[in-house]
Amino acid sequence: MFENPYDTYRRLRDDEPVAWSDETQWLLVTRWDDVVDALKNHDVFSSRRIDLLASRSGAELDPQMTWLIEMASQGMWMLDPPQHTRVRN
Repeated sequence: MFENPYDTYRRLRDDEPVAWSDETQWLLVTRWDDVVDALKNHDVFSSRRIDLLASRSGAELDPQMTWLIEMASQGMWMLDPPQHTRVRN
C-alpha cells in the first residue's frame, strides 16, 4: 500500500466506499460525492472530534492534556457551523 496506494484507494472506492475502522473508530469515506455530502452534514458528521478524545480517556485529565484539548477545540478544523463560519470569515 505504501509503495502504490492507488490500487487500495480504487478497491475501497469500488468495494467499500464507506469503511469503518475498529482500530481508530473512524469512518473512511472514499468517493468524492460522499465526502462532499459528509462535509455538508454537520449534524451527522461533526468536526468536534476533540470531544471524543476527552471522553475516551475515562480518567481525569492532567492539566497539560486539559490545556491541549481546550486549545485544539478552538481551532477552525474542530468547529462546526456557525462557529466555523464565524472564524473562517
